[in-house]
Amino acid sequence: ETSRAIWEQRYPASIEWNRAGTRIAFRDSRGLHVACVGHLPHAPRLRLHDDAVVSVVYAPGGDAVLTGSRDGSAIVWDPLGGEVLSKWGHGAPLAKARWSMRGDRVVVACADGTAHVHDVARTGEALVIRAADAALNDARFLAADERVLTIAADGSCALWDARDGKRVAALAGHRGACHVALVDEERGLVVTGGADRRVLVSDLRNGELLRDLPSYDGGSRVDVDVLGQVTDLAIDRARDRLVAGNRTDFFATWTLADGKAEFVRTHALGQELSMVIAVHPKGRWYAASHSGVSDWTWFDPTSGAVHQVDRAALPNAIVSVLAFSPDGELLLVASRDGTVCLWDLDQRERHLAVLGDHGAIRSAAFRDDGQWVVTGAQDGTVHAWPVNPLPLARAYYGHLVGARLPR
Repeated sequence: ETSRAIWEQRYPASIEWNRAGTRIAFRDSRGLHVACVGHLPHAPRLRLHDDAVVSVVYAPGGDAVLTGSRDGSAIVWDPLGGEVLSKWGHGAPLAKARWSMRGDRVVVACADGTAHVHDVARTGEALVIRAADAALNDARFLAADERVLTIAADGSCALWDARDGKRVAALAGHRGACHVALVDEERGLVVTGGADRRVLVSDLRNGELLRDLPSYDGGSRVDVDVLGQVTDLAIDRARDRLVAGNRTDFFATWTLADGKAEFVRTHALGQELSMVIAVHPKGRWYAASHSGVSDWTWFDPTSGAVHQVDRAALPNAIVSVLAFSPDGELLLVASRDGTVCLWDLDQRERHLAVLGDHGAIRSAAFRDDGQWVVTGAQDGTVHAWPVNPLPLARAYYGHLVGARLPR
C-alpha cells in the first residue's frame, strides 16, 4: 500500500476515476461527490496535552509550532520530527498562546486573569502580568514586542510593558466580556469586540478611544442574549474595511476612514449566531461559520453574491476554524467532527479532506508559506498536515524503498 484516502461516506454505490487519476467520483445516500486524491503518508501526530488544544500557531518565518491547552500547558515543538523544544506549565487553563514578532518569546493568556511572558531560549521564571480579576480571553505582543495587549472576560482591555509588566494604558472597556481583539500596527489601531454588541477602535499608542461602533443594524431580534455579540474581527485591506462576525446572519462592516457602517446578509437558511469569519487576503471572499450546526458559507463582497456549501460536503459538527492560506488560494475549514478540509472557493471545490485519528478540532493554522497546516484537537493531540501531499508522499516512498520516484 502506497496511499490511502481518508474519506467516510455511507454506502458508496460506484466509484469512477477521472482520466488523469487525480480525482474520483462516487454516489452515496447523500448525493454525488467528487473528491481529490492525494497520497497521504503519516504526517506527524503527537499527544502533547492532556486537555483540549485551544491555540496553535507556527513560529514567524520558522517551522516550530506553539500550542496552548486547557490543561494549563504551553509547548513549542517541531512538527516534522515531533521533538518538544520548550514546555511551560501554568496554574490555570489557557485561552491563547502567541509568538512575539521576532519569535524569541511567547505570551499566554490564562483563565486566572494573568498573562505569562516566556523567553523561548531560557527556562527561567516568566514575567507574570496580573491583568484582570477575570479570565483572559487573549494576550498578544505589539509595538515591536515592547508591549502586550490583554483582553478579559470582565470587559477590560489594557496595554502592558513587555519587559517589566507595568501597565502602560487602559483601553476603553466593554460592558460584558471582551471576546476578540485585532491590532493594525500600520494604522496604529487596536480594535476590540465584546458581549455588549460594540466594536471599539482605540489608539495603539495611548489607548484613546477613537470610535464606538454598534455591531448590528438595530432591526434584528434582541431577545436572545447572545445576539449581536462580536466574536471575530478581520480587516479587508483591499477595501480599507473593518469586518465583524456578530452572531447574527449578516456581516457588520465599517470603512476605517470614517466608520460608515454596512450590513451584508450572508445566510438564507434561518441559522443565526455567526461565530467565525475569514477574509481573503485580497478581499476576494468573506466566509463565515455558524454555531449550533455544521454549515458555513461565503460571499463576494463586490457583487454581494452568496454561495452555499452543498449539504453533502458540510462537516457533521460545528466549524471551529476558518482561515485563508497566505496566498488566498485555499480556505481551511476545520470542524468539531475531526475533519480538516481545504477549499478552492473560485472553483467551488474541496481540494483536500482528511479525517485523522483524533478528537474534535479546536484550533488550526497555516504555516507562513502555506504548505502545511497544523491542528489541535479536543483530546490534546496535535497533527501536521501537508497541503500538497503528493510531493511528500514521493519523498516518503523513496525513503522507504531507498529510491527516488520519477516526477
